Amino acid sequence: MLSFSVSILLSVVWFLVMRAFRTFKVNTLQAVVVNYWVCVATGLLFLEHQVTDKTQLFTISWNKYAFLLGLSFVGTFYLVALTAKNVSVTLATIASKASMVIPVVVNLWVLQTTQKLFDFWNYCGVVLALVSVLLSSIKSEDQQNKKMSQTTFLLPLLVFFLNGLCDTGTNVLNYYFVKQGQEALFSILTFGSAGIGGLAMLIYSIMFQKQYFEAKSLWAGIALGVPNFFSFYFLLKALTAFNNDGALVFPIFNICIILLSALLAVVIFRENLSKLNYLGIFLSVLAIFLLAYQEIFAIH
Repeated sequence: MLSFSVSILLSVVWFLVMRAFRTFKVNTLQAVVVNYWVCVATGLLFLEHQVTDKTQLFTISWNKYAFLLGLSFVGTFYLVALTAKNVSVTLATIASKASMVIPVVVNLWVLQTTQKLFDFWNYCGVVLALVSVLLSSIKSEDQQNKKMSQTTFLLPLLVFFLNGLCDTGTNVLNYYFVKQGQEALFSILTFGSAGIGGLAMLIYSIMFQKQYFEAKSLWAGIALGVPNFFSFYFLLKALTAFNNDGALVFPIFNICIILLSALLAVVIFRENLSKLNYLGIFLSVLAIFLLAYQEIFAIH
């Protein structure tokens, strides 16, 4: 439970740093690419005792899967940015958040690693979690008045599936391949490959789109990278602690992040929440209760 709580809190920090990019006019692509390499450096620096043999990065049997997962991370980020630019910020956010239904379905009906038999109220909690995410993500200031071509119509769908596959891939790889004590190695490999993919995108933007690298992107990437690495690292440990029960972990993980991020954004950035946002926050609390009511009552 401690790993789970730390992962949620650090993810909230990550989201707040991302939100600050808008205020300080930080180039998001540049900062995110720096963030991936800061994640690698953080893992090698702070968790060196877990990666004493650096050759494992190239020889361990499942490194190719971690490499593909990392490329999926940066690919998802690119598609989210593309969707926000060409379709709408709201639709990009909803598509990425709603994708949590994919690891839930895979866990319930394929992996079947749930620690308990899901009953009617647990399933209601999953559905309510999805509804709460959608309502919490809607922003009134995002006017969806852009023309929808066939290509842009597919973008939110791609975001939905690719983001869902990233979460599912994380859970599946952690369940089948990553042994206890290898979480740092897995994190370094994943972020390293994301960094390679991101670097290719950054070089393209500099060479062909004439976007010069900004110094503040370096500091923004550092601020983003440290919490990002440890959030992912502790999420892996939390998944292991819950027997990779993605049907329980991912809904609670997502709605806790949205709940805390929304409340802190109101306090720190003076953001305005709509009635739908507040309804989503209320439903998120109810969803957590329905998903974990057996564990809550067991404590008493």
